[in-house]
Amino acid sequence: MNKVILILSDALRYDAAVAGMGYLGHLVEARLASLYKVIGELPSMSRPMYETLHTGLPVVEHGVDHRLTGGRARRCVQYCRAPFDKAQYLRVCCP
Repeated sequence: MNKVILILSDALRYDAAVAGMGYLGHLVEARLASLYKVIGELPSMSRPMYETLHTGLPVVEHGVDHRLTGGRARRCVQYCRAPFDKAQYLRVCCP
């Protein structure tokens, strides 16, 4: 099984990230890593975007449209299963 490391740079402009992450840039040039620019959706907050990245669902479907705290935030780690089951996710995290 191949392993994947996902590095997210939150609240950093794309051009600043490319200019300031020299070692990661070197890995991309050597074809040992890939660089992707994510086009975010609204609201432009961290938690909804993380949810979108983890599930592949737009905000309107996963329903996380603000910063979560407490029990609901802890329950939403259910998407850490493979393969991702949208029906199970919606039942647990987005009643």
